[in-house]
Amino acid sequence: KDVMPTVREDEMRYWGEKTSAGYDRENKIQIVGIQSGHFERMQSLVSFEDALTAFYEYPDEVMEFFDAMTNFKIEEFRQIKKYYDPDIVSPHDDWGMNTNMFFSPQTWRKFIKPQLKRMVDACHELGMLYEQHTCGYITPIVEDMVECGVDMCEIQAVNDLKYIKDNFGDKLVLRGCINGQKLSAPTITV
Repeated sequence: KDVMPTVREDEMRYWGEKTSAGYDRENKIQIVGIQSGHFERMQSLVSFEDALTAFYEYPDEVMEFFDAMTNFKIEEFRQIKKYYDPDIVSPHDDWGMNTNMFFSPQTWRKFIKPQLKRMVDACHELGMLYEQHTCGYITPIVEDMVECGVDMCEIQAVNDLKYIKDNFGDKLVLRGCINGQKLSAPTITV
């Protein structure tokens, strides 16, 4: 938390004005993607293995780090609203691989769910929709994401899309959901 960056308002203003100028807000939706969520940032600062074991060896420090990350993200949302004024904010944080989550759903619920709820609430208070991008299999926590108020989810086809649509289709918009591995196979033509 001592080395958490600050949101640079001068850069937000510059890029917001440059990229949003002349944008057709009447007929098009604007989405701002935000890279490096809580787990991605933690594992980029240490190693993937150390990030996973930190949940067990340093739970208080992980929570403290995640709280600081959430504070940073909420300030980032405020600046994004001010200088980009998008319809949707799409934070990214990968939580799984093809067949399972990186950590148990219980670990996700303890460490990440409270942070997700804070970010979704802040985003909604600013008048923006919240889309969560996450790679990998996350079907076991989709209901939790709905409980947090996530409006949209950009996920991969490794998830049980039929289950998600059947159970949460009136509460959660699915975007993307393309199986990139099949599309990038050597036998696929244009």
